[in-house]
Amino acid sequence: VGAALLDTGHRVNFIGRKKINEFKLMKEGQLIKQYQLDNDDSTPAEWLFICVKSHQIESAKETILSQVNANTKIAIIQNGVEHIDNMNAIGLFD
Repeated sequence: VGAALLDTGHRVNFIGRKKINEFKLMKEGQLIKQYQLDNDDSTPAEWLFICVKSHQIESAKETILSQVNANTKIAIIQNGVEHIDNMNAIGLFD
């Protein structure tokens, strides 16, 4: 999904334990396409993919919150449940 958004000109940021500056699209171990992400802190992302485990949300809080505004679309990529509660705990959906 992130690659498709990037290919159509959207500004996408991926956040793991830290900002991800490079994104590789792979299929069966083969590199399909590589993306360099701008991660410009001065402008919130149009799309934000949050790719941290539940127990890492607090340590990624500052990075997550720096990348959003009222128009940012957010995809939370995690196993488990209670994603909204976890994001509310850091003030994301207040």
